[in-house]
Amino acid sequence: MRKTLGTLAVAVLLTFAIYMAVFGRGWGPRQPATTVAAVPSPSQSWLVAAALPGVTATAIRRAWERRWDAPAKDTGPQTVLRTGYPGDGSELLLTLTRVPEDQEAVWGVSCVRDGKPAPYSKAELTDLLDFCLPPEVAGAHRREIVDWLTPFDDNTWRVHRQFAGFTAVVKHFQPRDAAPADDQEPTLQLSLTGGTYFPV
Repeated sequence: MRKTLGTLAVAVLLTFAIYMAVFGRGWGPRQPATTVAAVPSPSQSWLVAAALPGVTATAIRRAWERRWDAPAKDTGPQTVLRTGYPGDGSELLLTLTRVPEDQEAVWGVSCVRDGKPAPYSKAELTDLLDFCLPPEVAGAHRREIVDWLTPFDDNTWRVHRQFAGFTAVVKHFQPRDAAPADDQEPTLQLSLTGGTYFPV
């Protein structure tokens, strides 16, 4: 459990660090942030931060709490729900990150499955997507993401796809040691963020 909590905490902090890089340190009413601070150059004009299209923070939170029969907790710009992964005892961490100038606008959602090593089947990745962005709120985006998902083995550490208006990333960490350190639990993460983060 100590290993799992440590890995999940790192995932939350990493998501928040990316959020701060995108939207800055201010929290509360402000002008909309449209580009990733200090990153774009003339050759990177495609970097744009935005809200996930067609979803709201309240709808996702309610779907999570209904599915898992557990309360989500707000921590600054994030809403977090931690629970057990169905069927195998590994840990599941759901994180929603809001756009600062609009509490209902969602910048990103992330699911981290901790404790289950690769390989991961397409069915497992689809389950993780549905836990992260429940089908009842995903709308038309779900089908195109599911169509893109492919089985993930331990030779693949990260894949991404730039869709219209949002970015999908799947990545995993798998320790190579026979006896991994406390912070080296196998981890699978699927995240969706609004905007453009890769050239189209």
